[in-house]
Amino acid sequence: MILQPSSSGASSLLGRFRNEVILLGVRNGVNDTFTTPDIFIQTTNLKIKIYWNGRKLSINDDYTVSESGGLGTGYDTITFLYPKKPTATSKLEAEYWKA
Repeated sequence: MILQPSSSGASSLLGRFRNEVILLGVRNGVNDTFTTPDIFIQTTNLKIKIYWNGRKLSINDDYTVSESGGLGTGYDTITFLYPKKPTATSKLEAEYWKA
């Protein structure tokens, strides 16, 4: 499902939706931290969605999001929660609104 911005914020979000974005990071069954190529918006209404081999995961149950550069630098990091550790054959994709 594609999120639609409210009419009041629609013009500022035009052209910023990204889908089927491949997460960046080593898939070796040990690494649990991945990044997106863009800083993404993470608010109450607009949240990143992560798909593992086509299955949508749940934030705070399957993964968390954070700002790799520290508070206020922008969300760009996904950390999978134990015991989830992507392997070489794992397909990790995201959809989000680019900041």
